Amino acid sequence: MKLTPLKIIFAAEVVAVVLTATNVLPREMILLWTGLAVFYLLFSPLEDGLILIIASIPFFAALPLSENFDTLANWRILLGVLFLKFLWVRRHHLIPEKLRLGRIEILWFLFFAFSLVTIVVAKHPVATIKYVLFFGNAFLLWLLVKNLVLDQGMVSRIFRALGIAAVGSLAVGFLQYTAIFFTPLANFWAFWANWVSRAFYGNDLATLVRHSNTWFSFYPDAPPTLRMFSVFPDSHSFALFTILGLILFTFLFLGRITARQAGSAEQPLASRAESNIPTWLTWAAIAISFLAIWLAGSRGVWLSSLAPIGLGIFLAAKKSFRPFLKFLAAPLLLFLLLFPFSSFILNFSQGREAARRNLAFERALTISDLEEISNKSRLQIWSTSITSIAAHPLFGVGAGNFPVVLEQEIFEAKRGSSAHNFYLNVAAETGLIGLGLVVLIFLLLLLESWRLFRDQTRPLELRILALSFGLYFSWILAYNLFDVVLANDKVLLLFFTLSALFLTLARYGPTARYGESLSLEREEIPRSVPRFAPQPNVSRLGDPGGG
Repeated sequence: MKLTPLKIIFAAEVVAVVLTATNVLPREMILLWTGLAVFYLLFSPLEDGLILIIASIPFFAALPLSENFDTLANWRILLGVLFLKFLWVRRHHLIPEKLRLGRIEILWFLFFAFSLVTIVVAKHPVATIKYVLFFGNAFLLWLLVKNLVLDQGMVSRIFRALGIAAVGSLAVGFLQYTAIFFTPLANFWAFWANWVSRAFYGNDLATLVRHSNTWFSFYPDAPPTLRMFSVFPDSHSFALFTILGLILFTFLFLGRITARQAGSAEQPLASRAESNIPTWLTWAAIAISFLAIWLAGSRGVWLSSLAPIGLGIFLAAKKSFRPFLKFLAAPLLLFLLLFPFSSFILNFSQGREAARRNLAFERALTISDLEEISNKSRLQIWSTSITSIAAHPLFGVGAGNFPVVLEQEIFEAKRGSSAHNFYLNVAAETGLIGLGLVVLIFLLLLLESWRLFRDQTRPLELRILALSFGLYFSWILAYNLFDVVLANDKVLLLFFTLSALFLTLARYGPTARYGESLSLEREEIPRSVPRFAPQPNVSRLGDPGGG
């Protein structure tokens, strides 16, 4: 494997984060790496910078800028630098047609603008400004992906970078789950709160999770169990991140299988993207992801899985779609079969005293228990949120001001104060207009996947991508009814990356047979604009030719 600058800078990031999170080195190592990364982004091809950011999504950490300000995630600086460089390189062609601003992008801009308008009613206007800056900062990744993905060789590189991000998150999750077999939960709790959470999110969150967190499931007559949460502040964010990763894994798996069944002589996009990865490995990635979702212990995620399962049943009723569904049935069936296996793992983690218990089943049964503390408090928050929306239907209480709804101090937002429902949260903060814009964006994404899936003039590989995206996006839309973790920074970055990738391939991808190039047509980028096409000496993390 050839070492390249991109691989070296990414490896340095992983080492710096691991050594900082385990308290071997001080947090200033993250500052040092971020400085090196800024230098790298400025003097490397745009494409290489984008690949670094996508692969780094799970590993981004907080910058210890001062004793009282150590929560700023380094991705915010890196994305800003890369986007400014993009604007400079493409400065002569910054028009909507060249930037590929479609109706969904315009709707996002309208949502950001309207969110800023709600500052006129916000009790805490600074919180509104921070809200808009946060989402706008993350949205830069969407714009970069849309404008760089069709450059030569970038499709396969982005697939590889996404795979690295998804696998990295899963690896940390199973590592922490393995650790509890060798150390008491109390010791694990103290270590993770004091060092790991502090490295990734700063002192404020570390202080919070030392006293209160969602890392464990509790039972009336059994010891608590760990809920897998990886590098995230909670298990819900990790579960949603894993669902997003399944879009990639399922696409790669189904793409290989259907291409083989069709007897295609051409190499499909899935194979071109990951030509060195065997089919069984993509199948294993799906299985491990499903198991991680069960071990995360998020009942909202479990319940919302009915959405993709129901969608699969609906498609199965359509005769013309049944050839697809015979391949899709295997992953969905595997998800259900892994539930009892996850219960066995939970029992085993408890030792002999819980050997005969079915802890996962016991937790699942509490979903319908309206007297259970978590369910009861959630219903109360929903009721209060609806009352607030009725009182402030136009502008809400101001973007980023949800604690006002619950009559809490604004700093409670950093402690997880929310509607525990993404749609109610948006409506409470930005009114029905803001909610309408977000719902319209989500519906257009879902309809785009349905349109592409039904379009028999498009290559089978793209139709499979549409099926994978639509299937798991329906899961996310359903889970939004129970939580707001789509707004977690790492989840949001992965969501923006996958959505932009899908939309770009859907709109500008091939319309012919298997194997047709997904390269951007040359007239789209005038010759006066530098094109960072892959060269033999260019570092290409995520490209089969780059090792």
